[in-house]
Amino acid sequence: MSALFVLILSVTGAILATEPLFKSHQIDGLESLSLEVAISNLKEKHVEILSVKRSDQDQIIAQLTDEEFNMVDAYIDPFTGDSIALIEDQPKLYSWTTALHRSLFLKTTGRVLVAITTLALLLILTTGIFLFAQRQGGFKMWFSSVKEGSLSERWHVILSRWFMLPIYVITLTGILLSSDTLGLIEQSPVELNWSAELPETTQPSFFKETRLSEIKEVTFPFSEDPIDYYHIKLDDREVLVEQINGQIVDEVIYSRSAGLLNLSRSWHTGNNHQIWAIILGLSSLATVFFLVTGLVIYFRRKKNAKILFTPAAPEHSEIMIYYGSEKGYVFQQAQAFALSLQEVGEKTLLKVGLAPLDDFEIHESYKQIVVMTSTYGDGDPPSNAQKFESVFQSLESKQTNYSVVAFGSSIYPKFCAFGKIVDQLLAEQGFQRQLPVALIDEEKDPEQTFGKWSTQWSAQTGYDVGIVTTQKRKLLPLKNFTVIERTALNVDDTFLLKLKPSSKINFQSGDLLQIQVEGSDKRREYSIAKVDNDILLSVKMHDYGLCSRYMSKLQEGEILKASLSVNEHFHFPKSASKVILIANGTGVAPFLGMLDENSKAVPRSLFLGLRFRESVNIYQSHLSKALEKNSLSQLKIAYSRADESQYVQDLLKENQHDVAAQIKAGAHIMICGSLAMKNDVLKVLDDIAVNHNLADTPQLEKQGRLRSDCY
Repeated sequence: MSALFVLILSVTGAILATEPLFKSHQIDGLESLSLEVAISNLKEKHVEILSVKRSDQDQIIAQLTDEEFNMVDAYIDPFTGDSIALIEDQPKLYSWTTALHRSLFLKTTGRVLVAITTLALLLILTTGIFLFAQRQGGFKMWFSSVKEGSLSERWHVILSRWFMLPIYVITLTGILLSSDTLGLIEQSPVELNWSAELPETTQPSFFKETRLSEIKEVTFPFSEDPIDYYHIKLDDREVLVEQINGQIVDEVIYSRSAGLLNLSRSWHTGNNHQIWAIILGLSSLATVFFLVTGLVIYFRRKKNAKILFTPAAPEHSEIMIYYGSEKGYVFQQAQAFALSLQEVGEKTLLKVGLAPLDDFEIHESYKQIVVMTSTYGDGDPPSNAQKFESVFQSLESKQTNYSVVAFGSSIYPKFCAFGKIVDQLLAEQGFQRQLPVALIDEEKDPEQTFGKWSTQWSAQTGYDVGIVTTQKRKLLPLKNFTVIERTALNVDDTFLLKLKPSSKINFQSGDLLQIQVEGSDKRREYSIAKVDNDILLSVKMHDYGLCSRYMSKLQEGEILKASLSVNEHFHFPKSASKVILIANGTGVAPFLGMLDENSKAVPRSLFLGLRFRESVNIYQSHLSKALEKNSLSQLKIAYSRADESQYVQDLLKENQHDVAAQIKAGAHIMICGSLAMKNDVLKVLDDIAVNHNLADTPQLEKQGRLRSDCY
């Protein structure tokens, strides 16, 4: 029911916000016109004037007697005294909507419901502001990049940071106005002394000193009798002014509550400024959007919650599943396997645990340990398995049964290397291997391979796991790309490949190009640069790399089959005032595009690690161009095979004071290259954080200021 009330208030608020936009007959320059001249002009043109009001849109409205002695309300030009137009009744749309907005057509009961709904919304907004700031990493990061999510979640967050504060103003002022209507705000009545004597000392004429832009309403005296006064309302007070010399006879300053209510009324209605009225209308529509997307998110999460796996505590688990996953794919498989086990074992109350390899523990309750992990880089562990070996060495040896499932691609020489390492470590420490390590090759029907292993595991352990299949990732449709340039292999077998899409495609530097080798159904992903609307790749040819060898032989004009996928988490942060780019080897590719697109000359520092001094030659033209047009403000290169061997993390150590100053100033950090390099760089950055009292890398990542795309 409260959601319905919020919907009604938002829709009617959006309609009412349009009313100030259609107001006409505004008068400019009222701050230059004295009240004395305006009154004189009006008296000269009209038989009798009862009152003059100035609206929030600077319309001058007079109640006067026309030539036929009829009382009329008219718009007036105070510079000439002429009537512009008669005032018409408020359109029925706005009068009807106003009544619905204020009281839901339920009079006092409706006003109470509106007040309660508005108060609830105010509490939600107050907590929402702090929760949103916490989500973004602090109020200073209010406009930092938005984390990935569904379309409804993403736009819910994006629009929230723009409209949350205007909606807060609408809600707060609405509470104040509702409280006043219900008599909850005590106000002192304005009581002017109409019998007051004229002041003995002569002051400057109030009429001469006061601009028409300062007044709210002027009530004219009924006669020319000196004791019949002008009654004038201003923003902060009311005065009685004698009509001969313009002396103030009596004056009452409004209470603070009255002034606050007047201010609230202006801010709530948008009558004080058309731009603010537009903001109010958009904010009201945004509230409707938040209500709809909020319900969508709520019901989606409620639906997903029914199928999400809730692991048992490790110390109580009979079967414990540990996973190592860099981008979430292996985690999905581990969770699906755990869920199948739990569902099949529901009658026997089977307790299944699930945790990353970094949290590896041994408990007496374990009857089976299952490890599922991927491999990255040169046989390296994924990010949530970095601590596994050190944690594992500190544990006492147990004879617990275990099985290892390794995920990888046979395209790479060290296929499933980390999974094999985990299997070996467990065996050496006395754990009992149930099955040989399962190698899940994403190039060779991984679903069938995983299904066979599940069947074998069930037969070996006696636990029925049911039917488990890995979730096959959807392949994007292939498109044609024309080769327009390919450099020769450099000293470390690296080359640049420049491609032109055959059709218009929207993409950014940091997106991924899935390349399919001719005559094969295999695809490989490469991080790309966008340079002059073309795609630029940096590729290292491997002796056993099917795709890299294929691309190294492509000639200008040949067609390459590939598909582009959005890699939004590695797009350049648009809100960043400074950026530190860190790469090694071919990982520099997306940064070349980000430098080329730096038209605003945002300070960007590049720390680059290469093998030989000659390795930089294929990138030199791009780097020199970036330095010349000031899109690259700092370039530091380390060479690991030079006389003075140095790695990119060593550059960060050497320049730690500059790096720390940039991070302190709000710089974002982007890392691209090998996973081993990333891990070394993160350690150095954490050391710099400790030495200079800065946020560490997990905090920077949470704030959206640390992005990586490593392999």
